[in-house]
Amino acid sequence: MTKSKLLAAVAGAAMLGLAGVGTANAIPVYGYAELNFTNFSLNLGGATVNNFSVLGDTGANYAGPGTSNSASGNIVSGVDTTQSTAGPGPFPGPNTFTPALTTTFPPTGGGTGTAFGSRGDQLISGPITGATSDAVSESHLNVPNATSGANSGSSTSLTVTFTTTGGTVTLSFLGRAQDTASVGQTGDTGTAITTVSGSIKNNATQTNATITGTENGNSVTGTTINPALLNNTVSTQTAGFNPFYDSNTFCGNAECAFSYSATLAAGTYTITLTDTTQVILTSIPEPASLALLGSGLIGLAFLRRRRKQNAIS
Repeated sequence: MTKSKLLAAVAGAAMLGLAGVGTANAIPVYGYAELNFTNFSLNLGGATVNNFSVLGDTGANYAGPGTSNSASGNIVSGVDTTQSTAGPGPFPGPNTFTPALTTTFPPTGGGTGTAFGSRGDQLISGPITGATSDAVSESHLNVPNATSGANSGSSTSLTVTFTTTGGTVTLSFLGRAQDTASVGQTGDTGTAITTVSGSIKNNATQTNATITGTENGNSVTGTTINPALLNNTVSTQTAGFNPFYDSNTFCGNAECAFSYSATLAAGTYTITLTDTTQVILTSIPEPASLALLGSGLIGLAFLRRRRKQNAIS
């Protein structure tokens, strides 16, 4: 076989090999983010509630367009948003707030197991006093040169009118945040995010009230609720570096305690509290794919040059 024919065969084989590269050979990327609240309590100090709402949303995408769901409820019954899923699965049943797309947790090497896809789920059960809230985002990507992700969250909006000359509003809960990410191939990206924020706004002046509180026994003061122990991001692009965050480790291996209060003058106020989880995964082309592509391009370049030389001669 001549050199030109040999390189032609190499180029052809490389192109055929590229066509055969698929999800079966991809290196997984995994991410998980969860927020959990228990013993949620809101004391309005005798204020009259004008209106209230509880909103929930979920979303998921996997190597292409995704799905999303939303639902509304109230501070008496809570809200249950339909789980959003994308990808091949299999997926767990609704309201599964534990890792379900990997067999080891925290994961290593991009996660293990054969469940691939993305899911987001959210639930607030029971009245706002004593309620339990969960939000989870999880994704396991097994497609090269692709993206996937999930999001979930809820928001509570209360409009409160005081019938007295003033009063104190208090909010307390136990909370836990878990975030982890893992890649099997350096260069892929796994990111998991949890966020919690809130405020008490004067509707007439559109200014936030001063809030004092404690977070795991530490005093805080400000115009917003931003618990540092629950606001967290982990990210990795390095195989073997699998960051894992659990707020429980900072609170005696138990849920962290949070308490906030604000003394307000008479008037109308809006209390908001928002929690979200998010997972974002990105995979790069596989090394094997790049090698095949390089072989094919080298072979094609040689053939083009050889044909030009033959044409000149």
